[in-house]
Amino acid sequence: MGYDERRQAWVRFGVISTGQYFAIRMTDTADNGWTWKYVSFFKTQNPETPGSDATFSKKSDSEYVVDGPSYEQNGTRVTEHHVCKKA
Repeated sequence: MGYDERRQAWVRFGVISTGQYFAIRMTDTADNGWTWKYVSFFKTQNPETPGSDATFSKKSDSEYVVDGPSYEQNGTRVTEHHVCKKA
């Protein structure tokens, strides 16, 4: 994790056991959560879209909710929803 001075945001790097890797730029929200934007490691053809890709919200000391990202799947707009609970 590091801080991007130019964008005034935290950047977090992640790797999944399947070999996928990613970077996200995080911004604090008013409700003790974060929004994030996926960051490309490579030059892209399209400009970055405005807004966030997903929101991470604290519901309690032991539960968070992730809403997003959204994407097209078989012609339908789909938004992921996840609940994370502390064990």
